[in-house]
Amino acid sequence: MIRKLGTLIGLAVVAGAIGVGLAATTPGKQPCIKPENGKGCLPIAPADKRVDLETPSFSSPTKVTNRLHPTAAVDSVLMLGRVARLPFRTEVTLLPGTKVIKWKGKRVRTLVSQYAAFLDGRIHEVAIDW
Repeated sequence: MIRKLGTLIGLAVVAGAIGVGLAATTPGKQPCIKPENGKGCLPIAPADKRVDLETPSFSSPTKVTNRLHPTAAVDSVLMLGRVARLPFRTEVTLLPGTKVIKWKGKRVRTLVSQYAAFLDGRIHEVAIDW
């Protein structure tokens, strides 16, 4: 659930940046993105604060430079908590090897990680990310 919301927000911000039209403007307020449920408004950072408006350089694509990413300091992370009052467990594991992604005519070698989420002791989501 949390991961899906994060993915939705990330996609919406990117789509808004390339002009797909997901962003709305409320009168007298900063532009925002309407959530999937249609309630509320997720604010978009001012243009001078956004990091998604330029093409990334991928100077070190196999190095985790985002210190907030779970695999920045260790190869495997276990996070525990609650979602809707139910026990929630998330595992992120950096896998051996890399994956080459073709993007805009270039080949970018990336790290590969596995994401697994368990809600109330049952598998909730499993994904391979790169």
